Amino acid sequence: MDYQATNRDSINARFTLTRNFTNDIGTSNATAPSISTSLTYRDYSTVVTWTHNFGSNLINQVRAQFSPGNSSVTAPPEPAVTGLIVSGLGGFGRYFGAPYIVHQQRYQFEDNVTMPRGKHTFKFGGSYRPVKYNFRNDLWFAGEYQFQASAAYAVTLAVPSADRAAFLAAAPAAAGIQLNSLQNLDLNLPFLYRQGFHNPLWIGTGHYVGGFAQDAWKVNQRLSLDLGGRIDWDGEPQPVPRHAYFSPRLGFAWQLTGDGKTVLRGGGGLFYSPIYVQIPGYTSILNGSGTYINQIAKSPLNGVTTIYGAGANGNAGCNIPAGTYPFGVLTEAQINCLGTPTVAGAAGRVLFDLNPNYKNNYAIQANLGIQRQITKDLSVEVAYQMYHGLHIQQPVALNYCEAGTPGCAANTAALVASLSARDPRLGPLYRVCGADTACGRVNDSGITQFTDYQSRGTSIYHGMTASLTKRFSDHFSFQANYTWSKAIDDNTDFNSLFAPPFPSRLFTDRSLSTFDIRHNFVVSGVFQSPFKAGPGHNFAARAFADMTLSPSIFIRSGIPFTLRTGTDINGDTRTSTDRLFNIGRNTGIGPNYRSVNMRISKAFRFKADSPMRIEVSADFANILNRTNFAAVNEVLPVTVSSTGVLTFPNALAAADYASAATNNRLTGRRDRRLSDPLGFTSAFNPRQILWGAKFVF
Repeated sequence: MDYQATNRDSINARFTLTRNFTNDIGTSNATAPSISTSLTYRDYSTVVTWTHNFGSNLINQVRAQFSPGNSSVTAPPEPAVTGLIVSGLGGFGRYFGAPYIVHQQRYQFEDNVTMPRGKHTFKFGGSYRPVKYNFRNDLWFAGEYQFQASAAYAVTLAVPSADRAAFLAAAPAAAGIQLNSLQNLDLNLPFLYRQGFHNPLWIGTGHYVGGFAQDAWKVNQRLSLDLGGRIDWDGEPQPVPRHAYFSPRLGFAWQLTGDGKTVLRGGGGLFYSPIYVQIPGYTSILNGSGTYINQIAKSPLNGVTTIYGAGANGNAGCNIPAGTYPFGVLTEAQINCLGTPTVAGAAGRVLFDLNPNYKNNYAIQANLGIQRQITKDLSVEVAYQMYHGLHIQQPVALNYCEAGTPGCAANTAALVASLSARDPRLGPLYRVCGADTACGRVNDSGITQFTDYQSRGTSIYHGMTASLTKRFSDHFSFQANYTWSKAIDDNTDFNSLFAPPFPSRLFTDRSLSTFDIRHNFVVSGVFQSPFKAGPGHNFAARAFADMTLSPSIFIRSGIPFTLRTGTDINGDTRTSTDRLFNIGRNTGIGPNYRSVNMRISKAFRFKADSPMRIEVSADFANILNRTNFAAVNEVLPVTVSSTGVLTFPNALAAADYASAATNNRLTGRRDRRLSDPLGFTSAFNPRQILWGAKFVF
């Protein structure tokens, strides 16, 4: 709604209702439908703006936004099924992070003033944004088991206990052979178990206050400057520290030639980001205080097979029917009955915390570009962009130290044996901290996993963009863009699944970014029919009148990925990012992407000179039906003996590791199966056609 109240006052209001439903059957073909989720997003907001003109040199604008009903719901299939992660094969059962339900009540109030003064246009203003969060995440409430090769599970466990002595006498080398992940699943021998209990709901409130000042200065006919800055105070929800910061900004445009056809543009500044709500949310519900979730973990060191065996084979004393696993869930009472406490402070707990020095992440941005008009409708531009991210949130594992180093003795016979012939390609071996160590902030042998959210991450992006643009004239326009860039960082995501595999040597995670796209080319255009409809035109002209053809082509290079072992090779009970120490993060390169798309539309007018018409359209995505692979099986399995000897049970993986060790970048292989190392696990959409029609009046 737009309302001109007086010749000095105007009021406009907007109401927006958004609802989006997505059914996600999994991130790849290695994910079973049972691990799928659905995402329902809903938002309704109202924005009211009042603009008052005090005179030719003073304009004030007041804006208020009300969004009391924003929600995002990630829902898993029901009923709940225990999660099973079989390394190198796939995932089954419930996704550990669902249900995930977030409700937000957002409001924003701001006032901006514009004051033209000669060659200067001053702008300044302020804003206040309160937010209330209602955050619920049932993390691992159905339980999750990971199956992988381990020195704890030798192939002799597949032989009946009464026959093992005779088996080893006949085949003594079998003692050093490990069961693979699928065999461990068949024998009910998981490597890691996690389950959460109690209260998954957290409520928090944030208050954000900001102000800015800006001067757009027309220095002369050829040079313009934009100078400004922001001051912000972020009152984040507890336990996040609250900070104030200043963000300077600078921009300029300089006509290099007197004909006005060549322009040099540039700028830069600091850009701070509020902290994601997941950071205070997770560091609250997983802090082990007893108010929220109590989470436990088990490994071969503390009885993981006892719990899984009871779920699979039954336990009458704890009222567990046989066959509860793998398609059911053990309750908290049943877990407690099996001798595993789930109260706050229990041994084997899993905790998340926020580093006391946590800060807002921010980026230093800079750009410089030159544009030249070639003809009246055609221009070319070459530009450079730089983005340097600082204080990026990163999950770091604490409460583990490098066994066998000063202050961290190998305190068990198993650790001493593991270090006796440890292959240097495995990197350091970790043990949990305890009474005999001095690990700093966290030093507790009763904690199985401790994830510390730190703001230590960094990133750097350099990019060159070349563009050729033709404005619409003579019935057509087009734009072609090529970007050559490089991105480097030291972490992928704040999800704890992306915690660095060597927490005492975090520098080893600096590498090409997971989001590095070295080459990216996009060309698009719009072509309108020159023909006219109506009386006086022949049939062919009327048939092809009011037609629009809009092609687009996308070509980009592959995205890096990490060659993972799929098993815990360093003793920290985490497997999702483990890799060989001599092979860096993101040393593999994924498949490239190419797609040709087309949109064709035709308007049918009721009268030749009337805007009233019916438009029909057809959108063709990936019109050539090219198979664009989306993901690679990046697990190259290894086995580690009880003495630290490294072997490669898969011949393909052995050859791949040998190639990677000579600095060759491995790529996805079309000649391999989904379950093979470097085989493709998913693809982007094939050819799709979307038909549409609309009535314009």
